Amino acid sequence: MQTQTEVKLDNDSYFIKKMPLRKYAAFLEVLDELPQEVKKVFSSADTSSNDQFFNSIFSVLSKSFPQVVKLLSVATDVPEEKLMDEYGLLEAAILLKAVFEVNDFLAVKNALVAAFKGIKTQATATAKDAKTG
Repeated sequence: MQTQTEVKLDNDSYFIKKMPLRKYAAFLEVLDELPQEVKKVFSSADTSSNDQFFNSIFSVLSKSFPQVVKLLSVATDVPEEKLMDEYGLLEAAILLKAVFEVNDFLAVKNALVAAFKGIKTQATATAKDAKTG
């Protein structure tokens, strides 16, 4: 798995790196600040249809634009002012794609699900042993 990728936007170059736990915590904190309806749109965005996807994205942006920019800034280290004043939606999408690729959020989700299933199984087995012991 790659731990960083270079993204070139206009005359600028950025190295999007795998987020260490401290930065990931800051990312999650900003994500948690998003309005509930925005979180719902993020979690249920229909990527199978371009029209549906764009409607979802524009809905998110209209309801929480400053928080989305802050989230992208935390994940990429690109200053919020630069994102707001110099780059457009295409550049933001390119940065977001790089963040997802480098951090492999799907693999993180799968690993966490497997870990918690293992914890639950172990806890259930320990509880049964305690009852029979």
